[in-house]
Amino acid sequence: MRILVFATDLLPLPGLPTSGTALRTSGFIAGFKNLGHEVHCAVPRQALALAQAKGALKNFSTEVVANLSALAFDSTNQEALAAQVAPDLIFCGHWPAYIFPKAPPVPVVVDLAGPHLLERHYQGSPNRTDSLFGKLTVFASADYFITSGPRQKEYFRSFFERTGRSDFNQASTEIPMPLSENSPCAENSKRSSRNYPHFIFGGVFLPWQDPTQALTNLSEFLAAKQTGKLTLIGGVHPHYPVHSGVYQKLFSKLELNPQVTRKPLMPFEEFASELASADVALDLMAWNLERELALTIRSTTYLWAGLPVIYNDFSDLSDLIRQYDAGWTVSPADLSAQQNIFSEISANPESVKKKAKNALRLAAAEFNASKSAQKVLDLLGAPRTALADIVYMDCEQRDTAIWKNSAVSTFFRARRNSLSRIDLRLSTRFNPPDAPLEVTISSASDFESSQADLKFQTTLAPESIPEDDWYSIHLPMIQTDQLLRLDLRSQASAPDCAVYVWGMNHSPDPLMGSIKDGKFTKNYAVCMRTFS
Repeated sequence: MRILVFATDLLPLPGLPTSGTALRTSGFIAGFKNLGHEVHCAVPRQALALAQAKGALKNFSTEVVANLSALAFDSTNQEALAAQVAPDLIFCGHWPAYIFPKAPPVPVVVDLAGPHLLERHYQGSPNRTDSLFGKLTVFASADYFITSGPRQKEYFRSFFERTGRSDFNQASTEIPMPLSENSPCAENSKRSSRNYPHFIFGGVFLPWQDPTQALTNLSEFLAAKQTGKLTLIGGVHPHYPVHSGVYQKLFSKLELNPQVTRKPLMPFEEFASELASADVALDLMAWNLERELALTIRSTTYLWAGLPVIYNDFSDLSDLIRQYDAGWTVSPADLSAQQNIFSEISANPESVKKKAKNALRLAAAEFNASKSAQKVLDLLGAPRTALADIVYMDCEQRDTAIWKNSAVSTFFRARRNSLSRIDLRLSTRFNPPDAPLEVTISSASDFESSQADLKFQTTLAPESIPEDDWYSIHLPMIQTDQLLRLDLRSQASAPDCAVYVWGMNHSPDPLMGSIKDGKFTKNYAVCMRTFS
């Protein structure tokens, strides 16, 4: 099988730091290759350009950079790259990597990885409404999905079902994390009793994470005991300009403790070597919804390295840690309970060794890359049920009256070649319309030409118009790759006896703008759902 992977970041490169999502995607790639499949990897043009601007790729050969550039993608060329590679399966490393203008003809699997909208919220990202619409578009048109655990699955189910689909159990699978079978495991590590207990904390600085209480608590414990060691490893995101949150100030304060060592973000292979010299990992952060729903990649990596982890008590990974006795789960706010855990670790190294073996057992059972890749391929046996295309239902206004002096036209693209239904949200404002609503669908060459190729027309009788609800219009399977135009007209005598249509004050792709009051605008679109 030929598989085309669209990542959301640069995949791990020798000698360069990487991100959690890149590690996760690279794990699936390794699993596919282990199973004997041909894999082609495409990285975002933005991430590649930022890395080049920072000089991060200066030590790589022109051939390596050229290969990265050849399959670098954005919204303008993703479809062309898929046509060039001609894959049997498309795998997207997260939903933002699915930006196809038209649904591909082959199955698409999207790894949901984590609650990205919540991450954008904590980053203060603009245009979050457009991000929501983009996410709904992916749920409407991709075929299969991967979640990391039960809590995350229920979170993503809500988006899936907003698109009119109801088969999320059939269309999805749970995969905590795909990691290599080769681990810097405890039996072959450099662990030494000289600095016991040696704690470690590492990862990219991100604004939705706050480990202040736990790290400060541990630092104070080590200072009071005058024994043990804490190694801090981390830095800003290696490619994207993401705010570092509390980390810079926190690390600067903690490194004043002589038993705390601070190191910069480092390549994954070096990070793995650091893990092999530690006894226990700490990944305990203040609760927020992102932390509850995320299956944190840094902690799966700790467990894979044979490090028992001190972790929160409210997430899917917490359940696995308790099930395998691979660490300790505790409330991030319970400083006393944390102190008891630190004391237990200091006094009982044999218990730590037992949990270390359990961590390896957990990783072997739950994080195996080849088994994870096979679970992805097993999804393909389920029917492809993606029928919805446009799902823009977050209607903002219903003050657009369709009457003899006011018509509305909305332009859109159908990403599937068999448009069979359009839903419109309509209202009468409790006044019966005195004329039918005329609905026309045509293909158009541009936004200005009056020439259009009629595809479908119908009239909605006044008595059939709902009072503020969705109205489904069934179509005779429109086959088109062209720009489409939806026209709403009526001979109603006045706004008081007209049909009102719900609309939005923007036109997120694949909505392309509207003609309203005789003028074209990108700042309005009719609320609509389309199905193939």
